[in-house]
Amino acid sequence: MRRGLSNEWWTFAGLAANQTVVQYLQPFLGSPVRADNFWITLPGEVAVEELYRILQSLRGVSAPPEWNLLEAAADLLKFGDLLPNHLLRDLVLSRIADVPLARQILDSSVRFTGCD
Repeated sequence: MRRGLSNEWWTFAGLAANQTVVQYLQPFLGSPVRADNFWITLPGEVAVEELYRILQSLRGVSAPPEWNLLEAAADLLKFGDLLPNHLLRDLVLSRIADVPLARQILDSSVRFTGCD
């Protein structure tokens, strides 16, 4: 659904799942992508066909998304700077991400309405 200069993808999936979907989408989109508990805000300048193409390419990806918050998250965790990167990444993903539900969202049928 178009809202101002952006498009909203209503998922009703919750913040953890939506933010995880954002992490999957962000490398493909130039403008910032945001999420809350109900929807994901997509840049308005991205054509619907491009969004469908991106989603199709993500459907074949089984790995968790690359998360850019690891250093900031380590600063918030007591002794976080002592963890090896792979353990820190696993800890952050287990606390702030919902990869299974994000995969379910990405793999589900999507229809964009009201978009240019």
